[in-house]
Amino acid sequence: MFKKIFILSMLSALTIFGCSDDDDTNGPTLSNNTLVLSLTGVETLQNGYHYEGWAIVGGSPVATGKFNVDANGVLEDLSGNVISGGEFVTTTDLTDATAIIITIEPDGDTDANPADTHYLAGSVSTMSSTLRVGHASALGDDYSTASGNYILATPTDTVSTDENSGIWFLSLATGSPAAGLTLPDLP
Repeated sequence: MFKKIFILSMLSALTIFGCSDDDDTNGPTLSNNTLVLSLTGVETLQNGYHYEGWAIVGGSPVATGKFNVDANGVLEDLSGNVISGGEFVTTTDLTDATAIIITIEPDGDTDANPADTHYLAGSVSTMSSTLRVGHASALGDDYSTASGNYILATPTDTVSTDENSGIWFLSLATGSPAAGLTLPDLP
C-alpha cells in the first residue's frame, strides 16, 4: 500500500500590536508592552515541557510568557487557564523588538534565559511577525518541501503474516526499491 505523506507543513503566525491612532479592526488596541500570539499547527507539549515566547529587544531576549496549547490549539498558561486573546503583557516596551522566538522549555524551568531549543522564530516588521521553523533563529531548516513515500511491509523476513508490522520509507514507483524520503539537511 502506497501513501504520499508530507512532513511538517507548519505555518505559525504571530502578531504584535502596538498603540496607534489608527482604527485597527483586527482586534483591541493594545499597549506597546503586549504581545499577541495567534498560532496554528503547534502541538501540545507533554510531561511539563512548555513553550516560552521571547522578544529580541536591543539585541537581548525579553521573556514574553510561558504557555502551552490544548488539543484545539488554544493557548493556555501553565495551570491550564485559557490565555484570553493570546495576549501576553510584559514589563518591557516591545516597540523596538527585532525578532520573536518561541522556545521549548523543560519542566520546572525558572531561569530568565531562553532554552537552546528554538522552535519558531520570525523577524519583526511593522509590529508583526510570521513565525517559521525554517527561520535562522529557530531550527533554521525549511521543511515545507519535505516529502516521502512509505510501504507497510516487513521485507526483511520471510513471514507473510506480519506485513502490517513494519513501515519502510521506500518508493516502488520504478518497480525497484528506492529512497522514499526527501528531506533537507537536518541540524
